[in-house]
Amino acid sequence: MDKFEYSLIFFGLYIAGLAWVSWKSRYHDHGSGFIIGNRDLGFWSIYGSIVSYLRSGSAFIFWFSFAALMGFGSIWIIVAFLCAFALMAFLAPQAQKLAGEHNYITLPDLITDRQGPLMALSIKILSLYASIITTTAQLFVAGNIIGGLLNVGTVTGTIIGAFIVGTYIVLGGFLSVVRTDIYQAGIMILLAVGTLLFGTWPETPVLLDQITHPDFNWVVGGLVLGLTIPANADLWQRYFAAKTPTVGRNATIAALFTDVVLVGGIILFALNMLALAPGADPQNVFNDLFRNSIAHPAIIALFGVFVISAMLSTLDNQVFNFTSIVTKNVLNINIETDRPRFIRVLRILTIVMLATLTALSLTIENLLQWIMNTWGFMGIATPVIFYAFLKRGHNRWTDKILATGVLCAALVYWILFVITEYSAMIWYLVPYCAPLPFIAIDLIINRKTSLPAPA
Repeated sequence: MDKFEYSLIFFGLYIAGLAWVSWKSRYHDHGSGFIIGNRDLGFWSIYGSIVSYLRSGSAFIFWFSFAALMGFGSIWIIVAFLCAFALMAFLAPQAQKLAGEHNYITLPDLITDRQGPLMALSIKILSLYASIITTTAQLFVAGNIIGGLLNVGTVTGTIIGAFIVGTYIVLGGFLSVVRTDIYQAGIMILLAVGTLLFGTWPETPVLLDQITHPDFNWVVGGLVLGLTIPANADLWQRYFAAKTPTVGRNATIAALFTDVVLVGGIILFALNMLALAPGADPQNVFNDLFRNSIAHPAIIALFGVFVISAMLSTLDNQVFNFTSIVTKNVLNINIETDRPRFIRVLRILTIVMLATLTALSLTIENLLQWIMNTWGFMGIATPVIFYAFLKRGHNRWTDKILATGVLCAALVYWILFVITEYSAMIWYLVPYCAPLPFIAIDLIINRKTSLPAPA
């Protein structure tokens, strides 16, 4: 059999499993589970969702590209990701309690209540920007791979990917997104473990040299980019929707241990695949793998389905997060009093967003730079998001001070990265730290409004 026939079999099996999960999660019971924030997610739902996020489509591109650049030296980058999620696990119980007490559905809800409307507007803009850019990147890669596997071309492949995600979001909403994450996380874990057990490892001297002599510019850059993780609104919404305060924390800790295995498996898998595609460009590694690989057609097809699973597991989260923020925080449709209209509008926005971003994805040229720029820009919100869980402001100064800090950070980022375009990635720390003086000023002015640290 050739690559096309293997692809039909593997892709068909993947779609069949996805269809079954989607149908079991379809909308019923007057919208229970369809929307974000119903406080009914258990350990496995949050665990699977976080694992899928950790090894999302963007993250998969990230690790594959760095494996091409640094081999196993790229394993150092995982340290920052683990630290960032450890902090989020620490705050997860408080996030769940606050969401239940104040009916927070999205991250801007929490920011509005604890910092003010200007800061909430800043978070909305950053969240919508990140959703648009990263969703476009997922569609770009998924469309290229589906088109290449099924011999239908990039445009048709992208439409197929968007149709798959749109179908199960419209069917089941948030519950469908989370349950399909569990399914797709299982696929990624199986492939990672299988690669670690049966893949071809580098010779010991080569492996040790890669780990002990990495390119520290890239390592530091990757470590700094780990600080952007807490700025992702869709992750906080998992904690908002947890059944109990401890569920989100325990699921995150378990996901971190799983992530170490996944990263090792992805790096080894990448090295094995790259060995079969001599001269692959790290900037366009996926396209080169499918064009130039001398691997067995079954391996290429299986690899393609794995990458598609990683892409779609992130794509659905980003689309649902985007449409939820727009529906609740921009269109101001009340979930409690007008739930049927909320769900109807969310479904329409899902279809419109996927159609628009499908067209936008066809304009991407440098995929890795596209993703890095997006991740980098999101990091400017991390300090004020953590601050929101430690302090609640109820005065006219907090909102203005913090919003000014985020605006300054955005300007610094734009000046440094758009105008100068340098490659020393440690400079990401400059815009990330820009809000800190403004947080310090707010603490000095408003000491009496401080809340105790989370238990």
